[in-house]
Amino acid sequence: MRKLYLILFLLVISVMSFAQNQRKALVEVFTNSHCPLCPAAHNTLDNYLMNSPNSGNINYIYYHMIYPYSTDQLYIQSAEGSAARHTFYNPVAATPRGFFDGAIQGSTSGWGSSLDARIMMTSPLTISLSGTRDENEFNISAEVTRTGDISDSDLNIYFVVAEDVFYAGNNGIQNHKHVMRKILPTTTGTPFTINPSETKTVGQNIPLEALWDVDSLHVMVFIQSNTSKMVYQSEMISYNQLTVTEVDDVIDVPSGFILEQNYPNPFNPNTKIRYTVASNVTGQMSKVVLKVYNLLGNEVATLVDEFKSAGSYEVEFQSAVNSQQLASGVYFYKLQAGSFVETRKMVFMK
Repeated sequence: MRKLYLILFLLVISVMSFAQNQRKALVEVFTNSHCPLCPAAHNTLDNYLMNSPNSGNINYIYYHMIYPYSTDQLYIQSAEGSAARHTFYNPVAATPRGFFDGAIQGSTSGWGSSLDARIMMTSPLTISLSGTRDENEFNISAEVTRTGDISDSDLNIYFVVAEDVFYAGNNGIQNHKHVMRKILPTTTGTPFTINPSETKTVGQNIPLEALWDVDSLHVMVFIQSNTSKMVYQSEMISYNQLTVTEVDDVIDVPSGFILEQNYPNPFNPNTKIRYTVASNVTGQMSKVVLKVYNLLGNEVATLVDEFKSAGSYEVEFQSAVNSQQLASGVYFYKLQAGSFVETRKMVFMK
C-alpha cells in the first residue's frame, strides 16, 4: 500500500511539474500602407479582436514591408527590423502575409478558426512582464518559467517595440495598430535557454526615440525557435503600465514647464499650441525652442526660438509652411527649455 501511495504521489508531482499554460498566440502580419489587398487582413484581425471571446489570448504585430511599394513611410522608419523578419520567414515577396506562432497562413477567411486552434494549444512557458520608465528610456523585465517539454533547443527571445501610428497611405488605412518600430536586442533576438522547472529573468533597456509617441507604445516579448519557427509563448506590456522612476544625476526641472496638447487635434488648417515657462532659478529668462517635425524626423517649422520670462504662452501653427501645404498625416512638436524636453503628437487632416 505504501508503494502505491508513493507511486501516486510521484505521479502527482510529475503532473504538477510539467503543467501546461494558456498560450498567448503571436500574430505577425506583413503589410504595406499602399497595398490594395492589405485592408482585408487588417479588417479580419480587427473583427477577431472585437468579436472573439479568445481575443484576449493573442498578441499581434504589423511589419510594414518594402513590397509592393517602397514609399511606405512606416516601412522606411523600421526597415531593418522588417527586412530581418522577411529573411527569417523567407516568404513570397507579397503582402498581406500572416504568420501565427511562426506558421504561415493562407486566405484571411480562415484566420479566425486558425487562431482559435492556436489558442487551444497549451504552452510549456509562461512570461511575466514588468518594467520602469523615465524621460529618456524604459527597461523591460521578462520573467520566464518553464513548466513543460520543449522539443526545440535553438530558442531566441525577442523584445519588439510596437506603436499605434496615424499614417494615411494609399489603401484607406489611417490608424495603424501595433506597428513594429524596433526589434531588440538585435533584429534576430538573442539566444535563450531554460531548463525544466527553471525561472529566468531577462532584462532589456530601450532608449526612447524622438518619433515615438510614448502613450501609444507597447512591447511584445516572445520566445521562438530558429528552425521550426514555433513561437512557444508571447506577452505584451504597454509603456503606460511601467513604473515611473526618477532620472539619476539630472538637475530637477521646475514643475512649471508644461507643453500642452495642441487644439484642435486633428486640425485643418491651423492649430494652437500652449506652453508654460517656469521661473528660472537665477531669475533670468529661459531660452525656449519649439519646433515641428514630420514622421521622418525632418524639421518642418520653428515656432519659437528666443528667451522667455516665466509665464504661459500660445503659438499658432499653420498648415501652409513657407507657402507649401502640408501633407496629411502625423507631426510632432517638441519644446526644449534648458534641460526640459517634451514632445507631443498632432495630426493634420485635409
